[in-house]
Amino acid sequence: MSEEKVIENENPVAEGDETEEPIPPNGMFRADESRTGCYKSSGIEKCNGVKWKFLGRGEVSAPVWLDGKIFFGDRTGLHAIDTSNGSELWKFELEGGIQSAPAVNESMVFIGGRKELFGLDINDGSEKWKFETPDQVDGTPLIKGDIVYFGCNDHYLYAVNFMTGELEWKCRTRGGIVGAPAIYKKNIFVGSLDENLYMINLESGETQWKFRTGGMITGTPFVHDEIAVVTSWDWNIYAVNLKMGSERWMYETHGRIQGSPAVSEDSLVFGSEDGYLYCLDLNSGVEKWLFRTNDVVYTPSIANGKVYFGGKNQKFYCVDLKSGEEVWKYQLDAFPVSPPVIIDNVVFMATWPMSFPRGYGSLYALI
Repeated sequence: MSEEKVIENENPVAEGDETEEPIPPNGMFRADESRTGCYKSSGIEKCNGVKWKFLGRGEVSAPVWLDGKIFFGDRTGLHAIDTSNGSELWKFELEGGIQSAPAVNESMVFIGGRKELFGLDINDGSEKWKFETPDQVDGTPLIKGDIVYFGCNDHYLYAVNFMTGELEWKCRTRGGIVGAPAIYKKNIFVGSLDENLYMINLESGETQWKFRTGGMITGTPFVHDEIAVVTSWDWNIYAVNLKMGSERWMYETHGRIQGSPAVSEDSLVFGSEDGYLYCLDLNSGVEKWLFRTNDVVYTPSIANGKVYFGGKNQKFYCVDLKSGEEVWKYQLDAFPVSPPVIIDNVVFMATWPMSFPRGYGSLYALI
């Protein structure tokens, strides 16, 4: 294995160039590498119920879709499911289970374990390599080019060659990293339990700036068009200017925000533990509308002008993005905690059992 490179520099540098690469249409957690949570799919105008349901064990991770297959973890390991009928194609068993969504490309699947990141063959789930870490890997990885990026509870963001499993660089924060990173142009963005959002150069692993919030960051940032948006446990959501890492606006809710925002054009939506789904203007932070559920609201996703999300009240909602009016809701017998994935006219979402941490979570396909 090549000599490791540990980066702790935090000096600001100039912006990256203006060149943008095309975004893959699928295989990405939160829809794309900028983590918009916005899917280019038709969605569901009226929910007709469950197409299929796959029973997991314990808490079920957020799913990721690629080419007719959906991948997710539970307490026993990683599952690959045929989306046409909900049948299991293969399973990678892992002691301790899987906390977060995998990252997927055309040939491999990447998942975090207790003290390692695994690279698996996408066709049969066989292990190709294992990269060992000092602590648990809870965050969802992100693939860019020939590198897979992921955070770890040991306070580091890692860059590993996805073909060989060899370390390219690692960059230190001051707290564990449990959320997924986002990429925009030549930089990668990640939140830490040290309450900071970091912008790190993709090639060198050097920190460009860090932005301090007032609470832990457990969600995934959204980054695009010279603005980064991140939620915090201090009950606030922040928009940060990319050039120097300065605050653009801040909006205060009345509860912790553990999840991530979703963005479509100039509308930004997110949920809070205060029981509301919020819609703000992306550029100004001005409130557009609120949708009340009376319980914790989990991370939303967007497709075709509709917002899809679950609540701790065991309901799954579809809300009109423009008006904030309810389109439909579906009653479940568990907590729909995961960010939904919307592919064509099917919504995939994972639930946690009501008897958490015991019991059985499930992956649903709603039509």
